[in-house]
Amino acid sequence: MRRDEIDFADAVWIVPASRMKAKVVHRVPLTPRAIEILEMQLDASDSGEGMIFPF
Repeated sequence: MRRDEIDFADAVWIVPASRMKAKVVHRVPLTPRAIEILEMQLDASDSGEGMIFPF
């Protein structure tokens, strides 16, 4: 999950077709709690960009 794939205003994670097996854009609705967690991860990151959950 990358920062630029998340639409915080509409609470949707949009996975680009290039990263999907079927090569079709995938839209994942996010709950309010999921948005909170994502925002906390971004606040804790050094740059607030790139991967949300680096491994």
